[in-house]
Amino acid sequence: MVGEALLDSMITVLDTAAPDFDESRFGRFFVARARELAGADSAVLLLADGTGRFRMVAGIGAHVALARSWSAESAVVRTVPLRRRADTVGLLRLVCADRADSGALRATAALADAAAIGLLYERRIRERKARSSSLQGRLDRTVVIEQATGVLAERYRTGPAAGRASLLTLARTRRQPVEVAAAEVIASTVRRGE
Repeated sequence: MVGEALLDSMITVLDTAAPDFDESRFGRFFVARARELAGADSAVLLLADGTGRFRMVAGIGAHVALARSWSAESAVVRTVPLRRRADTVGLLRLVCADRADSGALRATAALADAAAIGLLYERRIRERKARSSSLQGRLDRTVVIEQATGVLAERYRTGPAAGRASLLTLARTRRQPVEVAAAEVIASTVRRGE
């Protein structure tokens, strides 16, 4: 039965690619399953924030305060890292009233490894989306600027370099970002019917 529970839990913690991924919901599920697998009284999930600090995401049981305490490391409190290769994404702190079974701790460590893989995957997806959004924004601004440059070059019967210089001068004169001035040039062209 432990094997089935472990496999089901591993599949769940690895499935972090959903667009509605919720770190808190993930944390609550993870600590509940880890507590159950380890036979612990309490469990706390602490995730790394990127600056070397850990923040509590979820906790379950009567001894959550003890599990959060860094000074409490003994036979009663166990720390299981959520790590994949060199990346430590978090810590699982368990409070066990009795000496924990080594097989149960190995199963819990395997679940923690799976959770680390899932969390790293989710972070990479989030980083790629942010990077993609940033690149799309830059591309959109570049397109608007190039269109306005062409409009001004045609309007003043000059070349692209002069059109670009006119756009930069317009932006400076109005104290606007270049992309805002460019959008106004395009909008005025549409209103005039050019």
